[in-house]
Amino acid sequence: MHRFRTRIRPAIAALAVGVLLPLLPMGAVAAPADKAHRAANWEVSQLRDGRINNVQFGFTDWGLTIDTYLGLVAAGNRPAQARTVIRTVSENVRKYVSYDGDFFAGAVAKALLARRVAGKDASVEAANLNLRRKLASLVAPSGRVQDSGDTDFSNTISQSFSVLAFARSGELPETVARFLL
Repeated sequence: MHRFRTRIRPAIAALAVGVLLPLLPMGAVAAPADKAHRAANWEVSQLRDGRINNVQFGFTDWGLTIDTYLGLVAAGNRPAQARTVIRTVSENVRKYVSYDGDFFAGAVAKALLARRVAGKDASVEAANLNLRRKLASLVAPSGRVQDSGDTDFSNTISQSFSVLAFARSGELPETVARFLL
């Protein structure tokens, strides 16, 4: 009998908490949408001319700028700022996706995904660059996306962004998805 009580008491307590907790007033806890809007407002406060600058090292962080854009869209507020960010990214896309003639698969995929989320085409006229075609050119026969040039910084995150970018911009090559899985 003692053994039964030892086991049943925690179960009854857990059940009581599970039933009663949702009934308690939760006024002090911010709703998820409110938290997202506050976070988006903070992100907007970090923007300078539609971009995020790395103050410590003195450069524009285009990847973080795109992250900010995607966060603003996900939060569902500050649409004017989101439009400014995607326009600024598009105007400077070559600075982000390439260096000295080499292209970075993760950056190409992330820029393509952001443009498609914005409802924009894969072609960036200002850069004379079709991001989807460029990304497709960076896919190895195995399905792995890889940077062009002598160094390759692509990784699982690059592959993940590539899957999302291909899926949002047309057909997802099966080899790209299979390589990720």
